[in-house]
Amino acid sequence: SKKNFDMALADLNTTIQLNPRYAKAYYSRAKVWLHQQKWEKARVDLTDAKKMNLDISVLFRNDYQNILDFEEQIGIKLPDDIATMLMLQEQKTQTQLIEGNLFQSSKGISSSLEEKEVMLALQEKRTKILSEEFIDSSSLATAC
Repeated sequence: SKKNFDMALADLNTTIQLNPRYAKAYYSRAKVWLHQQKWEKARVDLTDAKKMNLDISVLFRNDYQNILDFEEQIGIKLPDDIATMLMLQEQKTQTQLIEGNLFQSSKGISSSLEEKEVMLALQEKRTKILSEEFIDSSSLATAC
């Protein structure tokens, strides 16, 4: 609820004021911003946490199975740049390769219909990667 988020933000703000090098507080506050769809504030806190050498993608995966799980739980779609920040490194590489291939294949496209098809294909590939991330995380949990 909004009241819980407000209380969490107050606590996290106090924590950060008392200990500005406590990276996990920035990550936790970013999660509140994500729930509230305050994307720019989330970006800033996630970036700060990463600069302090906190592996935000591993923490995020511990909190949620994957990005798709978060999006389904909360009922919102993360902006692509934030989703990429929260992906594990191997998934970022897969996404970049797919985007590169789609960009190369779309260079000569002139009609807007074809451009929409390329964007749809990119979104389908992103969804496939996120689904594979979900399957991988499920098998990791089963293996442990």
